[in-house]
Amino acid sequence: MNSKHYYKGSGGVMNLKDQLFLCFDTETTGTDFEKDKVVEFAAIEFEANGNILSEFSKLIKPKIPIPYEATKVHGITNGMVKNASFETDDLKEKLKESQYCYVFVGHNLEFDLAMMDLNPENNLDIQYICTLDLARRALADKVKNHKLETITEYYKIPLDGAHRALNDVRANVQVFLKLVEETGCETLEELLEFKSLEYMEMEARLNGYKDMIKKAAENNKKLTMTYKNGRGEIKTKAVHKFKPENDHIFKAQYTTWDKEINFSYYGIQDLQEAL
Repeated sequence: MNSKHYYKGSGGVMNLKDQLFLCFDTETTGTDFEKDKVVEFAAIEFEANGNILSEFSKLIKPKIPIPYEATKVHGITNGMVKNASFETDDLKEKLKESQYCYVFVGHNLEFDLAMMDLNPENNLDIQYICTLDLARRALADKVKNHKLETITEYYKIPLDGAHRALNDVRANVQVFLKLVEETGCETLEELLEFKSLEYMEMEARLNGYKDMIKKAAENNKKLTMTYKNGRGEIKTKAVHKFKPENDHIFKAQYTTWDKEINFSYYGIQDLQEAL
C-alpha cells in the first residue's frame, strides 16, 4: 500500500480513470467487529483500467483463538497464525494514512472497514465503494443473490480458494470493474450517487416503520418481520428487543435463535406488530 501517492480529490469532477483504488478484504475469527479479530488481510492497489499496481497479503496472529466455525469458512487454523509477526495495529495505521490516497473497494466493505477501525460516518475523508451495494442496484434480479461467489459466476470470473483474503480480493477487483462498466458511470460522483440511490429507496420504503420500531423498543414488544435473506429467499420471523442504531442498520434479536443479529434495512420487505 503506497500512502505517498497523490490525494484522490483535488476539486471539480473526479474521473474514475484518474483515481487510485485499494480493494481489500479481511478474514476474521467471527462476525462481531467489536469482539472478533482479523486473522488475514489482503489488498490490491489498482487503476480503473484494470492495471494492477501492487498486491499485499499477510496472516495475522489474533489475540483470541480462531474458533473451529471460522476455520471451516476460511481454512485458517491457529497453527497457521502461530508464528505470524504482523500486527493488526500496523495495518490499521497504514489504512488510515491511505484514506487520502485511494478510493477503498470491497464486498460488504462496511464490515471490513469496521474491523480495521475505520468509520466512514465519522470520517468524511474516506471514499469507498461497496461492491455488494453496487451489485444490488446494478444487477438487481439478474442474479439469485449478490454474494461475491454468485457475481463472479455471473461474470465468469475465476474464484479459486474463496474465503482466503487475497483470492477474494483478486476476484473482487474484476467484479468491481465489471460493475462499473454495467453502470456506465465515468466519475466517482456518478458512481457514489448510483450506489446511494438504493439507500434513498430503502429510506422511502422503511421510514414509516421507524415509529413502530421505536415503540416496540420502548415497550419490549414483538414485531413480525418479512425479509429477504442472503439467498434471495423471502422469510418471516418474530423479532423483539429492537435497538435502533442509525438510519441504515438496527439490531434485532430472533426469538427463535436467542442470538443478536444485524439487519440491513435493504433486506426488510415488511414489518408488522405481532399478534
